[in-house]
Amino acid sequence: MSTREAAVTERVGYSCLVEEVALKCIECSLCVQQCEFLSLFCESPRQLAVSFMQGDLEKDSYIPYLCTLCGLCEEVCPLDLNIGDMCFEVRQKLVRNGIGPLPAHAAVEKEQKRVMSDHFSLSFPDPATGGCSRVFIPGCHLSGYSPALVMASYDWLRERLPDTGFMLRCCGAPSRDLGQQDVFEVMMADMQAEIAGMGATEIIVACPKCGSTIKTCSLPFTVKTIYEIMAEAGPIKTAFRGEHTFALHDPCSGRRDGYTQECVRSILRSSGCEVEEFRNHGTGTTCCGMGGMVAYVSPDMSDAVRDRRLEETPTEIVTYCAGCRDAFAGRRPALHILDLLFNPDWEDDLVRPPHNRAMQQDNQWILKTLLSKKYGLQD
Repeated sequence: MSTREAAVTERVGYSCLVEEVALKCIECSLCVQQCEFLSLFCESPRQLAVSFMQGDLEKDSYIPYLCTLCGLCEEVCPLDLNIGDMCFEVRQKLVRNGIGPLPAHAAVEKEQKRVMSDHFSLSFPDPATGGCSRVFIPGCHLSGYSPALVMASYDWLRERLPDTGFMLRCCGAPSRDLGQQDVFEVMMADMQAEIAGMGATEIIVACPKCGSTIKTCSLPFTVKTIYEIMAEAGPIKTAFRGEHTFALHDPCSGRRDGYTQECVRSILRSSGCEVEEFRNHGTGTTCCGMGGMVAYVSPDMSDAVRDRRLEETPTEIVTYCAGCRDAFAGRRPALHILDLLFNPDWEDDLVRPPHNRAMQQDNQWILKTLLSKKYGLQD
């Protein structure tokens, strides 16, 4: 790094990640070949890191918000450099400087406030036992996708694991992805206090993004996915009947969760599904286009990432992330794995277009209402 670059680094206040990429990147461009974002803005990550250090933060503020934060770059990099982490660091810097989040993110900020309000949030111990050894957190997007699937999943859990409580709450991932670390830490601290107050020592998630987000905070709880529990419980009497082949999309937020990936495949095969792998799967999976809040800044970039993923297979898709399902829906028949387990109308919903924001919000409210009525909770 030149003297000028070092001086700029000190002036803008970046920590180690931008410097690390600028110093260590060998410019092999392996990650650039795999990434729509990098291929648009640089020939190598080092070039991007240097531009962050030398550039006008306010003028170029949209650039770090075009990274999906999927982590594939680290998988293909010989030196394990993560450009998403670098862009995440720049986002945090923009927030501290009062530049980020961008005006395009206003809807995300508004939605974060809503899901943390009484309009959405709700928590309670197991209605049958009054105990709460563990708590099921379905996540915002699954709740907005299908209240019925959330209800069926919770009933299934309570039948097999008494003392399972419930929490309708946002994990804070959108705020974190925008670079609003202070907001995220408050949300996570509130969640931790509420779970501890319920007496739970274990968290069960349905959303890979929630799981990975919670795990980054090293909370004093065991974190499992519902798919782990389902696979360990043995064959499930499913809504799916007959023979069908699905291409299985691994969400990029669950890239490193190999056990859940194995469990999902086990569930599908025991249900009678034929599973076709995307060309890139497991640790090498690619983003659906919805990662990193990119769609708010550049729908074109989001679409390009999604379309590149869809080029890998012509087959109908199943995934275990409601956000990924909605990203593909409309362009390709797609389902959430829980549809195959609990939705008798899964064949109709296979071609259902994605919900818009208003429909998602309505479903979240419907879910809270259904839970409150079923278990006699005070609204």
